[in-house]
Amino acid sequence: GLFQVPASQLVLDTSNTRSFSDRGQFWNVAFKQVIAGVPVEGAQVVFRVSHSNLVQFGVNRAIPASAGVAGITPAISAAEAKANLGTFLGGLLSGDDFLQDGVLTWVQRGTGDEVGYSGPIGAGWQPTLAYRFLFTRAGSLSTWLALVDADSGQVVRFVDANDYVSVLRASVLTEHNCADPANCVPGTAEELPVTMPDAKLT
Repeated sequence: GLFQVPASQLVLDTSNTRSFSDRGQFWNVAFKQVIAGVPVEGAQVVFRVSHSNLVQFGVNRAIPASAGVAGITPAISAAEAKANLGTFLGGLLSGDDFLQDGVLTWVQRGTGDEVGYSGPIGAGWQPTLAYRFLFTRAGSLSTWLALVDADSGQVVRFVDANDYVSVLRASVLTEHNCADPANCVPGTAEELPVTMPDAKLT
């Protein structure tokens, strides 16, 4: 196909498919890629429609059919992958709370560790079948994400998956926007800094 992704691997991404405007004439239609029941991390095929006309389309981080990954099966079990993760960490603790406990997934990894890439467009990535672990540990604010190669058993990624932000601040003007309400000159008042503790990041 156009994106080198078989239609049978496309699953509607309901969280990112929506209509816009008051009459719903604009649509963003997104699909995830799932190969033999295993999702591809970050893969997305997107179509944008305006007044029933396709105006834009694109693909991101999808694994092309030419990669030949459809028939690959893991060489180790999720339990073995978790044991390898425990060895990597110096041991798992009884208080470790796993939110994702060995979820099989496809990830696209760079073919080399060198800085920069000068090869052909679309190359430079190697599909890797991995077990995904997401867990928290008592006494730590972090949510740890680990990927264990389902073939070699090596931990290929270990990061804090949290998105951090400092206290969100904004400013407001006084009611009159005047330094002296009795003799108002608009714009003479200073903005007052305020915090927004209940702000939701999206």
